Amino acid sequence: MAAINLQKAYLLQLSGGRAWEIGPCEGADEELGSWVDEFSSCLGLMKGEKRTARKICIGRVLETNGRRVDCRSSFVPPLPVELPSEGWHEWSRSGAVLLRHPDVMDIFCGLYPSRSSFIERMRHALVPVFDEIIATGGVPIHGALVEWRGAGALLLGESGAGKSTSCRRLPSDWQVHSDDLCLVVGNAGEGFRVHPMPTWSAVEAGDVRWPCFANRSVAVQALFRLRKSVQDRYEPISPAKAAVALTDACAQALKPLYMLNPRNSGALRSRIFDNAAALARTVPAFRLQVSLTGRFWEKIEEILEKGDSPLFQLRG
Repeated sequence: MAAINLQKAYLLQLSGGRAWEIGPCEGADEELGSWVDEFSSCLGLMKGEKRTARKICIGRVLETNGRRVDCRSSFVPPLPVELPSEGWHEWSRSGAVLLRHPDVMDIFCGLYPSRSSFIERMRHALVPVFDEIIATGGVPIHGALVEWRGAGALLLGESGAGKSTSCRRLPSDWQVHSDDLCLVVGNAGEGFRVHPMPTWSAVEAGDVRWPCFANRSVAVQALFRLRKSVQDRYEPISPAKAAVALTDACAQALKPLYMLNPRNSGALRSRIFDNAAALARTVPAFRLQVSLTGRFWEKIEEILEKGDSPLFQLRG
């Protein structure tokens, strides 16, 4: 039996040739198929397949009296019989459990029937993708991805710093891809490209202002750390400070996923910082002070217009 129902699978295609097929397990019921449809709609994905893609196979994990039993044996529909019977690793959080095996490319995501919101389940189904991005030199970022004349910019800042408000104020010649979450992907010697991710809080509230199309990407040309001010101005920040800001933004992105467990996240945190430092050495970073009524985007445009100059390209 195939692990995934390819007729109902969607393709998540990231930069650098990385790809994931997301679909219900072969033999799953219609309810799971509908869940995958809704999940893929949030990501803006289309049905498709790719021979080299890894798979996220969606099923269920049964519970007895509100408590789960062994996930491998309680997975529905059952895992294909040709897969190993032992050696599986479980990653379990509210709403879902991930089953992985060192000798199996596919990831099995079991949804708990009685726990958490559908948004929490969707967040956790993306954990394997985030893992792969970090392992291959990228970082998930709590930040906004905006584009002007083909050049991408990342807007960073704590919650309440003004990322969403700034996105709403941008004029029509700007494009907002995401105002909350994105994936920075290393692109095989060609710099970094950024893919948008859904604003899950907006999805849950039914108030999505900028639909996500996760397969689209933009080459990032500059990073901006936002700060509220009475006037619009910018100043460069060093690669070292930019690396710290990016590491913090990644930690914020991973916090809802509980991926940075203090007991076992040392290697992961180290890898995230290394990836953030590589991005900071490549892409110029600035502190951007944003007023309530000014035209702050013109300051960003000044920076992006310098993107073709040798000085700009060699910075850092």
